[in-house]
Amino acid sequence: QIASWRFDELKRKSELDFRFKEKTSAAHYVVSLSGRLLDYPAQDLLRGGKVLEHFDAQLIQKFLGYLRPDNLAITLVDQSVQGDQIEPLYQVAYRIAQPSFPLVAAEEPHLPLALPKANPFLPERAELKPLEKKQSHPELIGQHKGLSLWHQQDIEFGVPRAVFAVNLEIPQAMDSAQHAVELDLLLSLVEDELNEFSYPAQLAGLSYDLGRNREGLSILLYGYDEKQPVLLKKVLQVLRQPKLEAGRFAMYKEKLQRKLANQALERPYRQIINERSRILLTPSWRPAEKLQALQAVTRDTVAAYARTLFDEAEVRVLAHGNLSVQDAHRMEALLYAELLKSTRLHEVPEPRLLAIPPGTTVR
Repeated sequence: QIASWRFDELKRKSELDFRFKEKTSAAHYVVSLSGRLLDYPAQDLLRGGKVLEHFDAQLIQKFLGYLRPDNLAITLVDQSVQGDQIEPLYQVAYRIAQPSFPLVAAEEPHLPLALPKANPFLPERAELKPLEKKQSHPELIGQHKGLSLWHQQDIEFGVPRAVFAVNLEIPQAMDSAQHAVELDLLLSLVEDELNEFSYPAQLAGLSYDLGRNREGLSILLYGYDEKQPVLLKKVLQVLRQPKLEAGRFAMYKEKLQRKLANQALERPYRQIINERSRILLTPSWRPAEKLQALQAVTRDTVAAYARTLFDEAEVRVLAHGNLSVQDAHRMEALLYAELLKSTRLHEVPEPRLLAIPPGTTVR
């Protein structure tokens, strides 16, 4: 049974995207509209294919009825295929035949499939907030020892979207080669765990990004601003208490091991550029050092590292877009409550930069 509320969710999202569509290349837009004239009358040209309007359960069921094993086309591309016909344009051999294996199992398999629940990230009422004051650049609206909050309300794009960016400078991020690889593994596992939320968030026009930087890590949220606190809370909760599932840990450790080993096979100019950065900035670790340190890393060591990672940090926050000063402070309070309430906030020393005297050559 197709529930109408699922259609209503998609309809609401399509109307939001149509109403607040950002400007694109005029030439590209004209080409796309001219192509759409083949499918829609002129009066429906702008909305056609963009906005959902009418729920028709019978029509949906009709198309679902075509999804059957006996109505299936499978394409196999492989050098071992023996073709009996020649494609006229590319002169490639191909063959059309019935599959040599059964498409329906003797017993219907029990698949743990289910339709998604209601999307918690979909905006209820996306609207532009009144402009509090014109700002040519972000302004500092809150500062404590080790934490600064910057804010700029957008007046240029006129859309109910925002960016909330958090940069955490963490002493434990790069103080040893082992901590460097443990942070890499931790972020991979956190993102893996967050996949459950990232897809519905993207459907609702909201995304996040977790990134490594030399000083620690960054959290970036962007999209419709109304439900950003909901997504931020999910991200922070997983960061604070990741599950670190054993099977996924083994997979990501092996993946990181291959990545570090392959860096020795990169083009020489690429290796030189990376080596230059490692020579100039301290602390910094070569792939071989990180690869060696990775051997001692276990799920337990990463779990112990995760428990102490946010013991001390320096934090910089930027709220930009359709966010008021009050919104920015509310997001900062959520960040503190979910991640930083037991953190010793203080200024973290910058990475040391090697000063090379004039006339000196470093090889």
